Amino acid sequence: MKTVDRILQIVKRDGSVTAKQLSSELGMTTMGARQHLQGLEDEGILSIHDVKVKVGRPTRHWSLTQKGHEQFADRHGELTIQFIEAVEHIFGKDGLDKVTSEREKLTLQNYRQHLDQCESLESKLETLVFLREKEGYMAELEQDEHGFILIENHCPICKAA
Repeated sequence: MKTVDRILQIVKRDGSVTAKQLSSELGMTTMGARQHLQGLEDEGILSIHDVKVKVGRPTRHWSLTQKGHEQFADRHGELTIQFIEAVEHIFGKDGLDKVTSEREKLTLQNYRQHLDQCESLESKLETLVFLREKEGYMAELEQDEHGFILIENHCPICKAA
């Protein structure tokens, strides 16, 4: 396993590490560990924070950023698909349709709570864009001479859909 991969596993396991802790665990110099940590920080995979100590300079700690956490396997999409397939297998297509309808109903209720507070069509559409953007759809609103166009540039549930 590459040193960088081992470093990421250690940081993931421990939450945050110092160069000294890492060098001890990996059997390398503190300077070597610090160079690896700095490189991962430069890539946006690790972040740095200083912890005050009683005497002397603060101790520098590195921890994973969101990008760092994304380096590890994430199987929630696969799990979702397996749940959908299991519902259909156990309860049939009618059961899956009921589950899907319930989800749609809850989503619609959420949208209505927000949209009922809007007065104009444009403000409703802007609110809908905001809600869809929060859900990961990369939504945007365009207007032309014929009216409004709601564009969604990404489908965050396409694997499950």
